[in-house]
Amino acid sequence: MKNLPRISLIALGLVLVVFSLASVTFSLPVLFIGDVSEFQPNIPNGGRANTIAVHPDYASKIYVASESGGLFRSLDGGEHWRHVDELPCSDLMSVAYLNPEIVLVTALDDFKRPGGGGVWRSTDGGYGWTQISITSIPPGITTGPLSAYDISIVPGSGEIYVGSQYGVLKSTDQGETWAFQDVYGSGDRRVISIVALDRDHVLAGGEAQGLRRTEDGGATWVRPDTPIVDVRDIHALSRSPLSSRQAFVVHNERFGDTYVPTFHYTENSGRTWTFVFGTPAGSGNAGGLFFAKVVLCSEGFFRDPQPCLFFSDRLHLSTARILTNFTGRISGFDRWRTLWTDHDDIRDLAFDNASPPNPLLLATDGGLHKYHDGWIPYWTFTGGGRNGYNALQTTEVQGQLVEDILRYDLYFGTWDNSLWASGDDGETWPNSVGAEGMFIEAEKRIPTASVYRKINLVACADCRNIITQNLFTHAASWRNPPTTNYGPAVRIAPSMHIQGVNTSGSFSAGMAVTYDFGSRWQQYAVFGETLRQIPKLGRTGRLVHSTEIYAAYRASFDRSGLIEVVKLLRLSQAPSSPAASVIRPYMRNFGGLGINVRDVAPYAIDPGNYWHIIAPDVINNKMMETVDGGDNWHEIPGLTDLVTDHGRFRFSKGMSPLVTALSFSPQNPDMVILGTVEGGLYISTDNGHSWAGIADSRRVTHPTGFAWKNAGDVIVSTWGRGLWRLRGRLVEITDDFLHPCRSGLCDVSPWPGMSGGERLRFDGSLQVYEGRIMGASINNGVLKEVFVSNGSSVVFGTENKQDPGIKVTETNKVVGFNGVGTLPQGPQRTSIMTGVVFDRENRLKGAIFANKPLMMYQPKEIVEQERNLNTKSPTEGKPYVRVTARNNVIGSVAEPGETILVTSPNLARNTDITIYIDNRPAAKARTNAQGDLGAQVRAPAEFGRHTIVIRYSNDEQNVIDGAMFRVRPRDDMEAGKGRRAPAVQRHGAR
Repeated sequence: MKNLPRISLIALGLVLVVFSLASVTFSLPVLFIGDVSEFQPNIPNGGRANTIAVHPDYASKIYVASESGGLFRSLDGGEHWRHVDELPCSDLMSVAYLNPEIVLVTALDDFKRPGGGGVWRSTDGGYGWTQISITSIPPGITTGPLSAYDISIVPGSGEIYVGSQYGVLKSTDQGETWAFQDVYGSGDRRVISIVALDRDHVLAGGEAQGLRRTEDGGATWVRPDTPIVDVRDIHALSRSPLSSRQAFVVHNERFGDTYVPTFHYTENSGRTWTFVFGTPAGSGNAGGLFFAKVVLCSEGFFRDPQPCLFFSDRLHLSTARILTNFTGRISGFDRWRTLWTDHDDIRDLAFDNASPPNPLLLATDGGLHKYHDGWIPYWTFTGGGRNGYNALQTTEVQGQLVEDILRYDLYFGTWDNSLWASGDDGETWPNSVGAEGMFIEAEKRIPTASVYRKINLVACADCRNIITQNLFTHAASWRNPPTTNYGPAVRIAPSMHIQGVNTSGSFSAGMAVTYDFGSRWQQYAVFGETLRQIPKLGRTGRLVHSTEIYAAYRASFDRSGLIEVVKLLRLSQAPSSPAASVIRPYMRNFGGLGINVRDVAPYAIDPGNYWHIIAPDVINNKMMETVDGGDNWHEIPGLTDLVTDHGRFRFSKGMSPLVTALSFSPQNPDMVILGTVEGGLYISTDNGHSWAGIADSRRVTHPTGFAWKNAGDVIVSTWGRGLWRLRGRLVEITDDFLHPCRSGLCDVSPWPGMSGGERLRFDGSLQVYEGRIMGASINNGVLKEVFVSNGSSVVFGTENKQDPGIKVTETNKVVGFNGVGTLPQGPQRTSIMTGVVFDRENRLKGAIFANKPLMMYQPKEIVEQERNLNTKSPTEGKPYVRVTARNNVIGSVAEPGETILVTSPNLARNTDITIYIDNRPAAKARTNAQGDLGAQVRAPAEFGRHTIVIRYSNDEQNVIDGAMFRVRPRDDMEAGKGRRAPAVQRHGAR
């Protein structure tokens, strides 16, 4: 069989359903018959959990709202979990039981139109869900798509308060109707945390404007007599079981370049607050959430319950007994004790229904942890992996075939939960590095496991460039180029890596190259643009062809200063040249690339034709492609409408695209896949010309990467739902069945005694690419199962337009042929069996032989086009902003409140400049006599992506230039590895 043909459209049958593609007419040349299933790694991590809600009557029934994986339900106290697919939201903040039947969930705004965030309500215990509508909106508040945060229910009533993007939402009828309350009156109206002390007294807190209180159920809100600001965690406010007038708040307070937890309590419903000295130091920059939860607990036998405080400083969980005087007022706190947990970065704590209550379940950024009582109480991981709580934020997935032993290795990275390696196709994951990481650079195929093959990656907590051997063994620090600013190392060839450099030492800004794993570096390319991700390889050909590399860069900012315009440049290295030329495609008819949650631009380069690129355009809101290396772009017919489900989803939110990951199959570029935030997966089998949706794939939310084991087997990493697997069968259909060896690269030999005459006649075939047949199971001459080597791509050929239904199993061992006698022989001694042929009843007729494994496609010779390329830098002679933070390994990443350096050349000389962060003035500065700017500003406390732009102070309406950077928590240790239980006393929570 020749290379898989370019086909006019795909048809997806059986379990693969076409969602919509109205602009084309279907033909049936190739079927991709497949489905998606969870492929969760069995590791001691489950992913970020935000809020735990325990059923008011049965502590065995629990809901958990995850940060980006949606809602999960357990019916056995947290041992096993099921994802609540009925709730169509992923980015959740809080979940709460109003009563045994009514459950409430808050969600951030998503890509749905008019918006899927806000408050969702279930009246059947969490099985059916309805998004609430708002019946009353105060004057002056114009609400768009809504994000909602904390939930607080007035004790003993059906009144509900919810913090939201525009103020407080209140319901007095168990969530049937809702009204807005304007808390702040102007500016940033977000209310992140809220606590209702009774029907009248409610406290609300936000990041921008701090605490507010009401004494009339929200009719009016006033600022308390307190300096408390920066209330930005959903559990920061809490009430006391001792008195309806007591409440607690944990918030950030800045000291130098860091934030530390600060703890206050009130005994008069929030009018005044008392600072608590001696609380655990923790880390306001860690990945947990602040909270202070007070319950009544027993202290030994025959004693009345005492108030016990459980305190999260974002890093550790601590406890202290609250001391009260004879009037019930707080007089102090007993000795603080840090409790032992198997993962740091604490986010929530839930208790059972006993009286007094016991700790039940702990939430961290690593997952869920079950409480164990004893002389030293402790928590252990529960519910993740194959037990159902799968909310891992996986940054990417990569695969590698070891050819001599037919072993397929898998690698994936996470946020918060290490990078992992598997040598048995994901069955076990024995090796890990770092506390989190990404940018894994591994060859797709290596000849033998004994050859020293290196893998590059970025591993945190300290976010270093790392180099390892196979399966993350022998990890060591990568030798970065001798410059003050660099990014991840990008593998171009087994011993060729490039890496970003700035103007320092002997380097100019651009890229450096090493051919000996960092021992020696030299300049590779010179350019001033700020890259938005690590470069992608289009083609490597150091001996004959040029090496072609693409990189996304920030070309400009829009007028608002909030939206980057991101485009592509290309590095082209001739075989005889030690350096690469910088080519800037014209990008005609293309607005700008999007930036996904990993802070990279999702676009895919055709491995069979490096001129061919597919990408989402977030400026023009279209799915686009180019076939001339980026000079000219056009919309892919029907694809924009398909991925947005005819407008049901927004194509973009600012710079965030709906399409978050794209990939061509390295085995066969006719196969292309893309993933969306919440619209599912889409596939093409004709090189991206026509597309269809994959049934039941909307569970696969926010894909971040694809690893093609073969053309019909893809591992998908997601931001919030861990790993998934797409498996399919390729069936080639033609009106007149063609001989499978018409290409001349293989031969068909009749099966002894089964040829049925002198002339070999058959109706179907099974052809193996990039592998071989390892055996088969045959019953009375009928082919039942074929065993193929790991990593093989299998294509069925048929003339009756049906899948023959023959089972295909991958193995790395020779299985043999069960049910037959003499085997056919290939035409040469070196021949290997690469396929079989059969009749309409699947009776075996012959075998296909080749001298070596067949390739699904042969790379085409690309003729270099004569083009009038403009190689002048768009930044030459113009200002451009650089942001330098303490951590520069993975780009501009700062800790909350860190002092960062903002520089820019080519400005007006001796001129006043205003620096804006997120469109708010952050600092004033003045350029020097050469027109250079250098100024220090503080990074915001809020985690996530931020924009920084500069404007002339006398013309603050116009952006000169800008950049983006990310604020992220600091990982103070590797997920509790190697920690020992501290010698703490029994806290006596009973």
